[in-house]
Amino acid sequence: MSEQTIVCADFYPWCMENLKDNSIDAVITDPPYPGEYLPLWSLLGEVAARKLKPSGMLIAYSGNYNLPAVISRLS
Repeated sequence: MSEQTIVCADFYPWCMENLKDNSIDAVITDPPYPGEYLPLWSLLGEVAARKLKPSGMLIAYSGNYNLPAVISRLS
């Protein structure tokens, strides 16, 4: 059985400093929906690309209004 940990922190600096690349099975998050928070989606995409295992998954809730921008930033 593997150890499981839930962390509550400012995700970008914490992840970049504390997690090895390709070491995470899943990221589950619900970022703020308003447009002024769109830059967070780019950071989330960077963290997911670097820290998730090749078989890992990112689950992120998003409102519909900014969905095209969210998808673009996660790409």
